Amino acid sequence: MEALIILVVALVPRLYGLGLFLTADEKNWVGRSAEFIKAWRHLRINDTLQTTHPGITVMWVAGLAVYAAQQFYHTLFNFNDILKFATFAQVPMAIVNSILVAIIFVLLRKLLPRGLAYIAGLALALDPYLIGFAKIVHVDAFLTGFLTAAILLLLLYDKTKSRWAYWLSIVFAALAILTKLPAIVVFPFAGILFAIPQGMNIRVKPLRGLTLIILKQIKLFGVWLLAVILLVVLLWPSLWWVPHPADNIGQVGKDMTVATLQPHDMDEAYTMAVWHYPTTIVSKLTISIELGLVCLVVMLIYAPTRKKILELITWRQIIFLFLFVLIFMVEMTIGAKKGDRYVLPVFPVLIILGTTGVYGMVNYLFVRYGKKTCIALAGIIILSAALITLAKLGPYELAYYNPLFRPNISQELGWGEGFDQVAKYLDKQPDKDIVASWYPEELGALTKKTVLHINAHQQNKIGYVVLYHNMFGRSPDHWANDFIDEYYKKRTPVFVARVNGLEYAWVYKKPVVNGIVGEILPGQAVVIKELLKTDNLSAVSVAVATYSGKATAGSMTLHVKTTLTGSDLRTVRIEAKQLQDGGLTKFSFEPLSGISGHEVYFIFTTQSVTPGSAPTLRIAKDEPNATYSFVKQGSLDDKSFVQNKKPGWIGIDWFFMRDGKEISQLEVK
Repeated sequence: MEALIILVVALVPRLYGLGLFLTADEKNWVGRSAEFIKAWRHLRINDTLQTTHPGITVMWVAGLAVYAAQQFYHTLFNFNDILKFATFAQVPMAIVNSILVAIIFVLLRKLLPRGLAYIAGLALALDPYLIGFAKIVHVDAFLTGFLTAAILLLLLYDKTKSRWAYWLSIVFAALAILTKLPAIVVFPFAGILFAIPQGMNIRVKPLRGLTLIILKQIKLFGVWLLAVILLVVLLWPSLWWVPHPADNIGQVGKDMTVATLQPHDMDEAYTMAVWHYPTTIVSKLTISIELGLVCLVVMLIYAPTRKKILELITWRQIIFLFLFVLIFMVEMTIGAKKGDRYVLPVFPVLIILGTTGVYGMVNYLFVRYGKKTCIALAGIIILSAALITLAKLGPYELAYYNPLFRPNISQELGWGEGFDQVAKYLDKQPDKDIVASWYPEELGALTKKTVLHINAHQQNKIGYVVLYHNMFGRSPDHWANDFIDEYYKKRTPVFVARVNGLEYAWVYKKPVVNGIVGEILPGQAVVIKELLKTDNLSAVSVAVATYSGKATAGSMTLHVKTTLTGSDLRTVRIEAKQLQDGGLTKFSFEPLSGISGHEVYFIFTTQSVTPGSAPTLRIAKDEPNATYSFVKQGSLDDKSFVQNKKPGWIGIDWFFMRDGKEISQLEVK
């Protein structure tokens, strides 16, 4: 019954908000899972090697869900409908991860006092960071659950010598390795645990007795290790039941080497970054668990309080739990690829230890009020904070951070959270403009608008550019910084998605240059009036059309004036063959001062062109708040300017000199 309660408590937040957004890797895992099941259905064993993670457990669970979705929707899997297939797959992922929490609780009941086990189980069920990863189609939550269960089963065998604990630890260790290869950390952990059996005292054991103990422990570990390896091999047939097993095994070895030596950004040099994971742990554990860890260490050091802790958990259990954390963090630190989620498997162990610290301190300070009071108070300290945090986060548990260590804009955050808000905003816009975005597939799955990669941002058809927090915090020479410089630092977004009190995504509106004003013949003029707010005007760029290069004769001239009937303040002529069709043509001139706060006319005329081969200007027809004037006959004055006004935005930009540098008007945010 108690395990069922933990299961329900774990399940509710893990099912909440499924299908709201996609994380950056989910499309890959959903696709792999679909192909994995398809390969099994046709007994193409070699094709079941979709990835060398290996991700076997995830692909079975998610793959069967995708297959069920295919039957439900009467359609084959396709990436155009990735959201509905991913949502189908997220449900069993959340259920299995919840079951793993309940299993861990059952093991804690056999290792720790009932009250402490209950609080620790609820803390695991309600931890926001664990919940966030348990809801998505990915390997890290499965790895965490299976590996934690294997570690606790080994400790349970160490305590009770229960055979079922011994053999179940083999099963869960194998499942962990079949999920993600870093689970091999269980090998050195188990080796050390078996090498130093409980109650072993070298000083009082006769030599023969000591030898027998050592041989027994070697045999236990040897059988355990062999059984884990055999089970992994048996459940990973793409390594041996294929025409060329050496090739597949070699690929696994190669990928492990790459993961160890090559960072995510291949241009970066290998570095251990020893503080990456300690920083991650400090910033992602809840305040109450961190407080508990401090209490645990202090109470163990301070002799009068040490007894209270050791009434709850043994020295041996504490040492081996911390040993697991240390070994796993060392393993991850050695690897070149760094990611906050990679260290997720240490979180349950730290939560168990932190809960022990809180419970021990409460038990020490309030023992006179009785055992039940201490359990309730410790539960309130740990669980109330978790519930408040979950209420604040809503469906964005992945975005959790410890309030004492608030992230800043320079950190690489976000995995897709907040794109649902962006999609909702975009879908409310009546236009049909195309979007250029970071993580285009993830946003494209949520909105009705067409979404292209952010590299398409300069195309005339792009009406929105979306930046995401994950772009920040990268190496200085990373190309993502170009977009941060161009948009975030210079322009004002029309919409900002906020997650857990932080800005996560920024939407910038761009006029869609989707038409032309018509060819400009001699004697005609296109006029744009702008109020300039900066001095030292030095250039004007405009989107020109030459009908795919047909308009090559003659020239186009820019006239800069403050009155239509006055003299040109600046005049620049460019030959037609030098005009950039489909791009921006820049008219540069000597800086013009004394114009800040004045209305300025930009007038475009042509010379020596003929009908059918005259250049023109491109226009955003669907911009109702912008106007221009196309004077086709008569004199150019205020009256003709007003009479010939038309709605639409000419694709124009102007530049100023500031501190010896030429900057665009768009650079003034």
